[in-house]
Parts: sequence; C-alpha cells; structure tokens
Amino acid sequence: MLAKTLLATLLATLAFACPEHDYHARSLQKRAEGNMTWAYEASYDWGRLSEAYVLCQDGTQQAPIPLRLDQGLSLRHVPTDMTGYDRNVSGQFYNWGYGPAMTLTHPEGNFTGLPHFSFEEEKGAANQTVYMSGWHIHAPADHSVQGDRSKAELHFVHVTADGRPRAVLCFRIDPGSHDSQFFGQMPELISYRETDKRVEAAINLDLAMLEAERFS
Repeated sequence: MLAKTLLATLLATLAFACPEHDYHARSLQKRAEGNMTWAYEASYDWGRLSEAYVLCQDGTQQAPIPLRLDQGLSLRHVPTDMTGYDRNVSGQFYNWGYGPAMTLTHPEGNFTGLPHFSFEEEKGAANQTVYMSGWHIHAPADHSVQGDRSKAELHFVHVTADGRPRAVLCFRIDPGSHDSQFFGQMPELISYRETDKRVEAAINLDLAMLEAERFS
C-alpha cells in the first residue's frame, strides 16, 4: 500500500547501488551483473568490498542523499515535457536480489522510443532529454527526508540517448490505508532466491505518477 509518495529528481552517479537496466529486445534473458555483494546495514564499508564501489567511500556526489526541507528545494533539474508515461510499457520483471525490478524492452542501442522527459542542467543551457530504461525498488529507502527514511523507495531510472545513466525519478513508499493501483498491477512477486528468473510484463507507469499527484 502506498500512503504518500514524494518525488525527487536525482542525477545518477557511478556509485549508485542499483541494478543495471541494460537489457534490449535481443538479450532480455541476460542476468543482472554480479551477486549480492553488499547489504544496507553495512553501507559504511561498501567502498572496501570492490574496486567498483570505491566512490561509495570517498566520492562526493553519490547517493544516498540526506535531503533537508529546511534548506530549501532546488528549482533546477525540474522535469518538463514528460512523454510516454501515460501508456503501458512492456519489459522483463524480476527480483534483483534487493527487491522487484523491471527493465523496459527496446531495440539494441536505441532508447529514444522509451518514456522520456527533459530538464535544464544549467540556467540558460539547452535542455537535456533522458529516457526511462527501467525501474526497481530499494527496501529500506536509500534517501532520507528531514531525517525520515521511508520503508521503501521506487526508482524510475533514466539514461541518455546513448544509454549512459543520467537521472532518476525517486518515489518514497510507506504503508497506507488503501491499496496502490501501481503495485496492484504487478505480476506475482519473484523471490530474492530466484534472481535469474524473468517474467514478461506490461506496466502502466502513469499509475505511479498519479499517486505522486504528478509532482504538483
């Protein structure tokens, strides 16, 4: 159940502890890279687990981020021209070892047919457009807001036209008094013990947007 959702637009960094949504129409059975090499309760030590995680120890731009409302909210990177989220999208539903996930189907190397939005990187600069490659859930949430960490967090992952991770739409998830239509459309949950299992699915992304009141 989803009581309320709060959206934050976050620039993706190389230090995100997230699945790589790099599947395409001809390689949908590819397994997510790596095994479960990290755990939330040991986040203080991620940088020592692997060379790939070094930025978790000494990086300056990586998630998670302790967001503070009393510091004001940035008006930069506000999403505009959101297109394609109001229709069903198809892809592969699976469990990435830390929660449900889905990678959207697309032709190899071509992301421009996927749902997308634009944002302004710097004031006066040309807008950048990013394309949604997939979504996944972290439980518990990665980020905290005013010191509060929600039970879980939903990430809509976006990439550039050439497939480089660029931005994330982040929804906070907490239990509520009514069922979530977005989660109600999911296939049967896949166990974390079956990370190699893939199920074809069609998901209406707009249901999540509606629950977040379209970020208004």
